[in-house]
Amino acid sequence: MNSWGGHAYIYSGTRKAYTCTDGPGYYPTIEEKIQKAAQPEEQYFPLHEYMHTIFFGRISGKAGDFQDYYAEFFHDFVVPLPSYATGIVNPAEFCSYRNQAPSRGDYPLWLISELCKQNGFQLKDVALSLIELDKLVQSGGGQVELGFTHRVPTVVQYRDILNRLLGSDTTQAFADACWPPELFGNSYSLSDACSPITGSPTPLK
Repeated sequence: MNSWGGHAYIYSGTRKAYTCTDGPGYYPTIEEKIQKAAQPEEQYFPLHEYMHTIFFGRISGKAGDFQDYYAEFFHDFVVPLPSYATGIVNPAEFCSYRNQAPSRGDYPLWLISELCKQNGFQLKDVALSLIELDKLVQSGGGQVELGFTHRVPTVVQYRDILNRLLGSDTTQAFADACWPPELFGNSYSLSDACSPITGSPTPLK
């Protein structure tokens, strides 16, 4: 079986996002890849990579001298959401998503589950929160200078958007989803459930 590859990143000179994929997924022949590429239900991987670009320039993983790029890739949303968009997973199961085999270093992808359980988060709130996040960017209200046209909002600013939308404090949901406390002013400590999963991001020099 041929391997599949894809990634999303930013041109360093222009700060423009781009994605690269060599097909819609894992298929044994180039003919099958071509056949599957036109089918809406086969678009998980292209959507996954595209969704990364939504967060580039809209979320910063920097807080003071601390930097964690996993926050900017936002896998908590980018991994599961294409499954609902392509019909792989029933949208009614949105709040039940919880990665059972998290990889070490990245966040365990528990944020959706925790936001649903603790704050009444729903699928519709994803779009609403991203609209508000983009409004914040376009208004110049971000706090981090990263070379984009506008300053980039912090994770705390995105949390505050969620707080307003959901009418409750979502900090504990981020904590229970193992997001680094350094992104939130060290206002909490990670639980023992996070210790075998999370890595140790290196502070900026």
